[in-house]
Amino acid sequence: LLIPFLPVFDNYSFDSPKSIWNFDYSTYNVMCILFTGLIAFLVNISIFLIIGKSSPLTYNILGHAKTCFILMTDFIFFSRPLDLMGGAGILSAMSGVIWYTNLKLEKARIQKEQDAAIKASAAMDDEKAPQIVEQK
Repeated sequence: LLIPFLPVFDNYSFDSPKSIWNFDYSTYNVMCILFTGLIAFLVNISIFLIIGKSSPLTYNILGHAKTCFILMTDFIFFSRPLDLMGGAGILSAMSGVIWYTNLKLEKARIQKEQDAAIKASAAMDDEKAPQIVEQK
């Protein structure tokens, strides 16, 4: 999909010293490339597990919470000034994350109560059912 854009972003001429063909493939560089690939693979696995256990919407909400966390650490640890627009955006996004989380937890609680009621009703029905005793 991105192959048509490669000539725009990389230098593929053989005679240029900054060409991709003249890259120094030292052990350190190769290890960094492999480590980056491993991290990307683990991120994809975590995405697969999160979507499998919840939903794509939950994954999207988690992504917004992660972005807000990154922005807040930038403000706290690196002394980046917090302007009104950035603060309002973070506050708005985190309000949505909290609201969504509360809705999901409430839905799970109601579902758990319904399952318990169905289980209790089935147990009561089993007690009322006539017992057939086998005689020898």
